[in-house]
Amino acid sequence: MKTLISTFILVTILGGAGSGMAAVKKVDSPFVFARDLISDCQDFCNIQVADAPAPGQRLVIYARNVIDSLDAAGFNVCKRKFPKTFRVIRSSKSVTANRMTDAARKAIEDILPAGVTLETMGNVPGGDVPTGPWEAIAVYDETVGFQRTRSIPVAFLHEGVPFRKIFVLCRMTYRVQVPVATMDIRRNEMISPAAIAYREMEMDTPIRNALLDVHDIVGKKSRGVIRKGSFFESRTLIEIPLVKRGDLITVVSNVNGIRISARGIARQDAVRGARIAVEIPTVGKILFAEIVSSGMGVVQQ
Repeated sequence: MKTLISTFILVTILGGAGSGMAAVKKVDSPFVFARDLISDCQDFCNIQVADAPAPGQRLVIYARNVIDSLDAAGFNVCKRKFPKTFRVIRSSKSVTANRMTDAARKAIEDILPAGVTLETMGNVPGGDVPTGPWEAIAVYDETVGFQRTRSIPVAFLHEGVPFRKIFVLCRMTYRVQVPVATMDIRRNEMISPAAIAYREMEMDTPIRNALLDVHDIVGKKSRGVIRKGSFFESRTLIEIPLVKRGDLITVVSNVNGIRISARGIARQDAVRGARIAVEIPTVGKILFAEIVSSGMGVVQQ
C-alpha cells in the first residue's frame, strides 16, 4: 500500500529545534515514508507521507499531522508515543564540478539534432546530490533557429524527480543541407527545381538567412542575378502572384458547417496567403478572402 498523505505542515528549518523536541531522521529518496519516521510501522511502512527536501536541506514534519493522517487512512496510531516533531534531513553526497559538468555535457549531446555539434559549454558548479544513482537530462528547443550561443536547460534527477535545474551556456556549430543555385540565374527569371541542389554547409552569420526548404524557392523569380553556388534568401526572391487584379476567382466559406462557394473578381494582385478584397457581382458585396491557390480564396469566419 502506497498512499500519499498531503495534510502535513512542512516548514523549512532555519535554526535548530528545541532540545528534545525533535527526532532527526535521514532519508535517501525524494520522498519520506512512514518507515523513515517510525521504526515499527508494520503494515503502513510503505505509506508516503511527504516529499523529501532537496539534498542537504531540512524539513520539519509535525507528529500530530502524521497521526491524524494515518488515522484518516485507517491506521490507529494515536496511542503511540512520538516526538513532537521529526526533523527530516535528505542524505546526500558531494559531487565535484567536473562530474556535474560531464553529466550535463553528455545530456546535451544526447539530444542535439543531426548536424548540430556542441562546440563549447560553461562549467556546472559541484554540489550535493542524493545518495544513489542520479542522471541529467537536457531540452533542446529547435524553434529558436540557428543560434551560435544559447542557454540549454539541464535538470538533474534522482528516481525521476528533479533535485536541481540549471541553464548551461553553450556555443553550437550547425552543419545543414542548404539549397544552392546549380547555374547562374538571371534577374526576373523563374526558379525551377532543376536550378537547385543541396550542399552541406556550416551555418554562420553570412548564411543565417538562407532558405532551407526548396518549396520556399521554386516558382519564385529572382530579384537580381543569383550566381551559381549561391544560396537563396527571401530578400533575393520575388513571389509570383497567384491572382491578378481583375481575375475571376472562386471564393469559399463555411457557415454553420455549410460550404458556400461563389465566383468573384479580385480587386488586387495577391500571392499565396495574402488577404484581398473580392467583389461578388451577383450579390453586389465585397468579401475578404485569403488566397490559398491559383484562382481560389477562403473567407475567414
